Amino acid sequence: MRDAGWEEKDIVDIANVCAYFNFRVRLVDSLGLDLNESMVEFALEHRDHAAKLASERGKELPVDAWGLTQRETATARH
Repeated sequence: MRDAGWEEKDIVDIANVCAYFNFRVRLVDSLGLDLNESMVEFALEHRDHAAKLASERGKELPVDAWGLTQRETATARH
């Protein structure tokens, strides 16, 4: 990540956000909860912001392996 131009604070922030969402997804899955539309919108808006920040650094976000940018997939139960 340092080679891509990220500073220490950025790397710590990224790791914390990833860890939080990993925990949250596992909790939601284990309890059999459904995502509501506002949660999906929030995630997509912040993904767009992250893509903009990466673009400013001349980078692209990784491919969306789970299809979360596709509306029909994003609103499905995970």
